Amino acid sequence: MIWCLLVADDLDGVRVQAKAAKGLAADIKSWCRCFCDCFCCSKKPARPVRGRPAAQGADAAKRNAEERKAREKEEKRAAADRAKHGGDPEVPWHAPRHDAHLGALAADRLRQAQQDGAFSPEDVEVLEQETAKQEKALDAVAAAVDDLKHLARHMGEELDGQMPLVDEAVRKNEQAREGIRSIRL
Repeated sequence: MIWCLLVADDLDGVRVQAKAAKGLAADIKSWCRCFCDCFCCSKKPARPVRGRPAAQGADAAKRNAEERKAREKEEKRAAADRAKHGGDPEVPWHAPRHDAHLGALAADRLRQAQQDGAFSPEDVEVLEQETAKQEKALDAVAAAVDDLKHLARHMGEELDGQMPLVDEAVRKNEQAREGIRSIRL
């Protein structure tokens, strides 16, 4: 009799532990699914939720519509900026490129704006900061080109075909520096 009670007590303990383990496993599975949905699978289409498939589809459609509206708004703003600053679609004023064409264009606009009195001292300061950022980027390009030339010297024939590309990069780098210098003058 006592033995039967001990066995029953043990079995109850095992059942309690099994229930706890099952609950813990469900919690871990739920947490993993949440984590995966939040971080890993954010780019994938959302899984249908049981009992609410229509709401899930509506949410996705709403999110897509919002993203499309934001894209259209950004495109309109970019088109307005291009129209406002000379209409050159390849060289928008708000997104400068590191090449001589931009440098010459920016220098012309800067001179024209200074003659018209359109630039405030704050505008000139912002332009100088942007120019400094461009120079840092150009320094990084120049360092990379120097490294590539050094590597080419050591590897000989294998990189001979790449040397015209390196020379072109050096030439564009120098043109961009000239453009930046003309902005500062």
